[in-house]
Amino acid sequence: MERTEAERTLWKHLFELRELALPELEKARQAKAIGKALEAKLTFAGTSPALAAAGAHLDALRELLNVSQLEIKPRGEAVAVSVNKAAGEKCERCWHWETDVGSHPEHPTICARCVKAVQEGLRT
Repeated sequence: MERTEAERTLWKHLFELRELALPELEKARQAKAIGKALEAKLTFAGTSPALAAAGAHLDALRELLNVSQLEIKPRGEAVAVSVNKAAGEKCERCWHWETDVGSHPEHPTICARCVKAVQEGLRT
C-alpha cells in the first residue's frame, strides 16, 4: 500500500519524537521512577514541526511509545522530554494507567475505553 507524502511526513515526525523519548523512559526505569513504559506519563515541551504534527495524533504517538499518558506543552525552542508516573490506576484489561478505572459500576477494574469495547463486543 502506497503512503501519501503527508502520511510519510507524519510518521517521520512521530518516530523523531520516539527517538527523543526512549532514552528518557530508560533513565526513568533505571531510576525506579517507573517499572514499565505503560506506567509512564510523558510530557514533551517545546516547539518543533514534529510536536506540531503530533498534536493532532496523540493517540498514535501514545501507542507508538507504549505509554499510558502523553502531554504536549508548546513552549520554548528546544524539545524537552520528561517522564513521570502516570496518574490513576492500572486497567485490568489494557494495562494502561487511567484516571477513570472503576468509573463504571458493572466493570470496576477497567477503564472507560475498555468498558466501551466490552459493551460493543457484547452487542455483536
